[in-house]
Amino acid sequence: MKFAYRGKVLLLSASIGDGHNQVARAMSESIKDYLPRLEPVTVDLTTLIHPAFSKISTFMYKQSIKKLPQLYGYLYRKTRIQSTFSTKLHSFFIMGSHSILELIQAIKPVAIISTHPFAAGMISKLKEEGAVGIPAITIITDYGDHSYWVHPCTDQYIVATQQLKRKLIDIGIEAYKIQATGIPLKRGFSKRVSKQGVCGKYGLSPHKFTLLVMGGGDGFFPKEAFQQLETLSTPIQLMIVCGKNDKLKDSLQRAFAYSKHDVRIMGYMDNIHELMAISNLVMTKPGGVTMSEAIAMGAPLLVSSPLPGQEQDNSLFIEQSGIGLLANNSTEIIDQLKKVLLNPQILTTIQQNMIKHQTKFAAMDTIKVTVQLMKHAKTEKIG
Repeated sequence: MKFAYRGKVLLLSASIGDGHNQVARAMSESIKDYLPRLEPVTVDLTTLIHPAFSKISTFMYKQSIKKLPQLYGYLYRKTRIQSTFSTKLHSFFIMGSHSILELIQAIKPVAIISTHPFAAGMISKLKEEGAVGIPAITIITDYGDHSYWVHPCTDQYIVATQQLKRKLIDIGIEAYKIQATGIPLKRGFSKRVSKQGVCGKYGLSPHKFTLLVMGGGDGFFPKEAFQQLETLSTPIQLMIVCGKNDKLKDSLQRAFAYSKHDVRIMGYMDNIHELMAISNLVMTKPGGVTMSEAIAMGAPLLVSSPLPGQEQDNSLFIEQSGIGLLANNSTEIIDQLKKVLLNPQILTTIQQNMIKHQTKFAAMDTIKVTVQLMKHAKTEKIG
């Protein structure tokens, strides 16, 4: 990609849900790969605006959706469409725009990419006030629409699907401002992976049913879901990614010490694409980025108990597009596993459906959109 412009691209994310940071990292990788004259600068809003409360705010967010899911769901639905209530609540969330402005003035970026709705709102507000005049791109990291992603001074929206693009058009956004590239992913998800090689790396058999469990690190899977895996009559290969939750990792190692299954209990993993590539099924919470990663690797999904809000939106997409299985509780998880073990054709059909929705090069496509906006902005200044 030929583009001689130099400068910095500001990537604004937030640790309120890891998917936003994952997309920011994916875009940082792509900028380095395809636009080496540009320097990506990634900033976490929670750290920038409230550094002392960064970890606390992330913890409170996770606790609120776990302990008070109905309240979270109510607020999500109440603010889905722009209203007086949603506007007032949103004005509270985007307090701290001055900190962003100081950052922008310090690093002087040539474009801003937001991967979190509050970041998108802050940048739109600054543009509306005339304080910022550079291209602003928003990457929506879920499969459903919500008013907090939509702002009057956003120059371009990057969305997961054509269906979501149509929804945004329906609420009044011009079609030329929306690109259905898919959700940008890290470079590993665009590469072909040798199943034989990865299985050898982890001491697994490429011929045995393999279940990958993700999302447990945040405590979103009940313990009984893990315990009931022992009720499966067919021994399987089981990989459980615990993230940075060492307490969960230790407890699962004890729980599966004498398991009939071939179990790997893992901490934080930076090569999820490899694990997905060798998995027959990925059991996870329906986060938009994780879903996109599984689709890219052709790894059928099993999602459990979606929380009210964006997880329900994402689960609806899974159901409508036939790219995975749904379960409402631990018993249904085991029932779905038994079903696919008896009838592998179910997973073959899901993989065929996934091919229709694969967008392995969304990060590169987003780079192209950004470059076009920057060129247009440069031409306007010259004119």
